[in-house]
Amino acid sequence: MKKEAVILFQLLFVILVLAVMYVVSGISPGEFTELLVSRFFLAFIVVMLLVEILRGLRLKIVTEYLLKDNKLSVSSFVLSRLVGNLAGLFTPISFGTVPAQAVALSSRHPYPIEKFVGSSLITSMVDALVAAAVNIALFFIAEKASVLALASSIVIALLWVSGIYLVFFRNSVINRIMNGVYKRFRAVASRSAMIDRRVRDFQEGVRLTITNPVIFVVSFVLGLLSFILVGLSALLVSGVSEDIGLFEVLLVGSSLYVLSSFPTPGGSGFYELGLVEVLGILGALRARLSFVLFYVSTGLVSLFLLTRDVKKFKESLRKSIVMD
Repeated sequence: MKKEAVILFQLLFVILVLAVMYVVSGISPGEFTELLVSRFFLAFIVVMLLVEILRGLRLKIVTEYLLKDNKLSVSSFVLSRLVGNLAGLFTPISFGTVPAQAVALSSRHPYPIEKFVGSSLITSMVDALVAAAVNIALFFIAEKASVLALASSIVIALLWVSGIYLVFFRNSVINRIMNGVYKRFRAVASRSAMIDRRVRDFQEGVRLTITNPVIFVVSFVLGLLSFILVGLSALLVSGVSEDIGLFEVLLVGSSLYVLSSFPTPGGSGFYELGLVEVLGILGALRARLSFVLFYVSTGLVSLFLLTRDVKKFKESLRKSIVMD
């Protein structure tokens, strides 16, 4: 019951922030309805689907290198991305994104779940590094990014790098996590030797993946391209009519990632205020509502497709966790 109450509170928090923005903006129901049926909203959906395909492809590349298997379907990674977006929207600092992606992938592919956690964490860390690099470049070269955006992106990138180090390179941390998860899905006590072997294999695979220059560069470039497309999609539905260049698109795209990492459900509150600085109150409301509608609708559809056969879903997940 406590878990359900927390989820409900997080959902209500996101709705409350959007309601406040709606009232402050002064937009009428008719104006918002016009947005939903406009060609700009349709273009927004197309661009965002392209974003998720690119990010799903990147997750596939990283995961396949980690697993040494190049026969995984792109569709399963796109679906896992969409489910992760839905979970991240309603959890503080978008914390639910990575575990939701890993669970979705493990229900489709017969590999240890920690492999999918690893690839999801790696791609998230790369996104943090891309955001920091973009904001540093915009601040010092184009003088576009604010001091807050610059400082926040650097702090978030450092936190991700530190977290990756603790999880992937400190045996005690990952051992405790895996033992706890294993015991929840198995009636008997976990076998420490088996857990130790899985941890060593997991950490070695992650180290090889992170330090592979080709994988890192490809992940970085795809991350940068996805930020550009996210910024473009936000501008499409914002109604901003002034000339917008690449720097502004990059600023919006990187800022959205940084703001979603703040300590509220999906970054709500911070996310909207960050958009107001660039798009104005009305443009920020349109963009934020469009993102919420996209993440909720595509996330629910993806969740339905993954869990149509609940028994099979649970069994696949259990095997992925207790795999010997």
